Amino acid sequence: MESYPAVYDFGLLPFALGDALTWNVKACIRAQKNNCPKLDILICLDSKTPASMVQDDYIDQRNYWHFYNELQPVFLCNPMLNRIQIFRDRTDLVKYLDERLNKHSNSTLSAYYSEYLDIVKKRKSSVSIRKYFRTEITGHEDIIEYYNSHKTIPYLKVDIAFQDDVINYKNIANNQCLYVATNFRSRFHDESSKPSQVDRDSSWKRERKFV
Repeated sequence: MESYPAVYDFGLLPFALGDALTWNVKACIRAQKNNCPKLDILICLDSKTPASMVQDDYIDQRNYWHFYNELQPVFLCNPMLNRIQIFRDRTDLVKYLDERLNKHSNSTLSAYYSEYLDIVKKRKSSVSIRKYFRTEITGHEDIIEYYNSHKTIPYLKVDIAFQDDVINYKNIANNQCLYVATNFRSRFHDESSKPSQVDRDSSWKRERKFV
């Protein structure tokens, strides 16, 4: 199998910049573990259920495409990207995965697909969604393991359409400043934050060391 099929279903995972960036890194690691040099990113934007239960109070059939347009460039930053395929109906995605698995028998991929089908059935369960969310995004054990083995992680690239806006190579060559924006997650300052939100905060000691 030359290209690994990785699923980002917005009915299960959030419309969120940082989460989408992390998912892309984890998708690269999965592809490499399966000896695949490329990634097919399969995006589910089911028009009937476009957002997960954590965002469906403000993302719906009227505005979900706007939220996706804001995030779409993130997937173009994947260094292993072969293609992006969008499914507007979840049943079409399931059919596509069935056909693909029939052509390429792979136990790891079959387990990944089975997990996806299972969470689709349980998408109204907050416990199941949190578990799936950790597997796909917030659990960083696979990234740490990859780093310990390779002393690096898959780096996302700047899409060619945005390179001139991000990096001015002439200025760098002339030893001028390159400004990098950072965003430290500090939800503990917000009294309305839930424990599941605070436990992803940055360590203030690491923030100070970085600065």
